[in-house]
Amino acid sequence: MASAQQNPNSPTPTARALTIPGQHAQANGVTTCLPVIDKLGRRVIADAPANAQSVWHVQDPDRRLFTTAIAADHAPAIGFITVTPGEKGACDATLEQISYFAESCVGLRERGLAELQPNWQTRSVAAFLHPTGAAYYLIQAGTGCLVVIQEVRFVEPGAAAQ
Repeated sequence: MASAQQNPNSPTPTARALTIPGQHAQANGVTTCLPVIDKLGRRVIADAPANAQSVWHVQDPDRRLFTTAIAADHAPAIGFITVTPGEKGACDATLEQISYFAESCVGLRERGLAELQPNWQTRSVAAFLHPTGAAYYLIQAGTGCLVVIQEVRFVEPGAAAQ
């Protein structure tokens, strides 16, 4: 059994306040992976005004998967965070961010993503790896570029998500 929660018109989180996903997790009994959820949420929105919708297991929220969709008001973008507690306090997490840029994928790559290493390519998708291990997928969308960033994190007990 799962539950969902939204925060329309939520105030902007402060540096000490939890992000909206962090608030959802804390209010509904998620404790083990709360720091990971909050840190990844902050990476998506960077303390900007935002909204989120989260889903968790109602009967066992601290031992089951927690997922959230979070969007900042400042950009045409959305982030998806999924965190699952592992054994002995570890947390496994994925973070996907989807953004649209008016610039072409070639221009975007040359201008701001030079550190990316080519990984593979199809007719419609160019995949790159960032030195941190994140995968970047660039998809030409008309004259603009859709960018999908995917990261997988295995956070050991007591460690913070990167």
